[in-house]
Amino acid sequence: MHRCARPAFQFGIHGKQCPQFHCLFSAVLMNSPTQSKFEFQLGQLYSRINYERQTNVAPKSFDLSKMQGLVQRLGSPELKYPVIHVAGTKGKGSVCTMLGAILSASGFRTGVYTSPHMETIHQRMAVDGELITDDQMLAVFERFEPVVAEYDQWLTSQNRRPVTFFEFTTAMAMQFFADQKCDAVVLETGLGGRLDSTNVCQPKISIVTNISLDHTKQLGNSLEKIAFEKAGIIKPNVPVISGVTGEPCQSVIQDVAIDRSSPLLQRDRDFTLQRHTDSVTFDFTMKTGDRDVHIKDLQTGMLGSHQADNAALAIAAAVELRKSDWTINDDAIRAGLQGARLAGRMEQLSSQPTVIVDMSHNPASAEALRNYLCDVSPEWKPATKRALIFGTTKGKDCAKMLAVLLPIFDEIVFTQYQNNPRAMPTADLVEQARQLGYQRNVSVIAQPVSAWKNSFSGASNTDFICIAGSVFLLAELRASVIADCQAPNGPHLV
Repeated sequence: MHRCARPAFQFGIHGKQCPQFHCLFSAVLMNSPTQSKFEFQLGQLYSRINYERQTNVAPKSFDLSKMQGLVQRLGSPELKYPVIHVAGTKGKGSVCTMLGAILSASGFRTGVYTSPHMETIHQRMAVDGELITDDQMLAVFERFEPVVAEYDQWLTSQNRRPVTFFEFTTAMAMQFFADQKCDAVVLETGLGGRLDSTNVCQPKISIVTNISLDHTKQLGNSLEKIAFEKAGIIKPNVPVISGVTGEPCQSVIQDVAIDRSSPLLQRDRDFTLQRHTDSVTFDFTMKTGDRDVHIKDLQTGMLGSHQADNAALAIAAAVELRKSDWTINDDAIRAGLQGARLAGRMEQLSSQPTVIVDMSHNPASAEALRNYLCDVSPEWKPATKRALIFGTTKGKDCAKMLAVLLPIFDEIVFTQYQNNPRAMPTADLVEQARQLGYQRNVSVIAQPVSAWKNSFSGASNTDFICIAGSVFLLAELRASVIADCQAPNGPHLV
């Protein structure tokens, strides 16, 4: 696996390019004997407008026609393989990973595209679980460079913004999967669905995971508006699998599916899961017209009882693909679910002390984390002390997240990730805790690595440390956590 940390030579203010500096900077890099071609191209990519690093992104910033123009100029790589397209508020990354693993276990060469990445951009695109390499990425960079440069120039002449970081990265993934001659590709939307860059695809199946309030500035301040944006991935006459529960979201998905003559497979109506008393094992049932499909005693390799909900969507998609003569048997489904892993999703990195990292970033994911800790984790109840290291992002519903998590921990450490301007200041976190009535055992260590090392150095073997709140927080901490847990005198690893 090739790892390349985000380069230190990002430039521009809040993602805006400076053309004059860009030219000078590029010339300096190309003349540097230590600068590889890959590092140079990666620097060029990170210099593009990146909405993942901006705190206030207006809805008008999203323009699908620009992405459509880009892929057309690149030869439409997204049309060279069957696509399963996944949108939703929570769980879509897990659904993509599980479905990808099921398809790989069935013998299909399968690409999976997810975002954002945690430690390296390579984590966004993988084939059969293998991340893209530097050389593979460079090959796409060099092929794209003249096409995108010409397109950028045309866009500028039309008073439009150049190709963004996410548009370029999405197109790169689509080309990489074509180069790898994938039999199937699972694409996760980045934000919303209707105007998301991935929505240039023509999917064989669309999947919408459950929906809650998130990214309200871009998608709308009501569940109905957000559901409509997510439903934007539904294509005419293409089956859609919905894990959406509750109103008004469920009705929005149903109305869009009817309007587009898209067969709708709704959870708890067309397919169901039945949890066993152990909160880990479950059964799956789906109506398929001529006969029902029953798959019993399933488990996921990912922690948390909520992963059964995500697994149900992946299984439903696999069963639906069977109708098109895809060879996917129950054994492959079982193996795919058990083998699927996604870094940073309720990931246990040590058992003495217990250390779990989770990129939960909204109230729904915070509730899933709490439920796992309190109801499932065998180390939780006997723990001597339970500590939470928490940092999150501006604009998130921090109050509700903290209301869910704070009551179950003995010690709270607020921190603030450093490499993205969207980080919520620790002073705001402290104020939120105060308003919720939590002031005792609350401390602030602004630097994430220092917050971790302080908690870790004072922990006993029976303590429990949880790090949560944002993928960007985990991006700065996960490597340090793993390194400390693997040290010669470190704890017992999982």
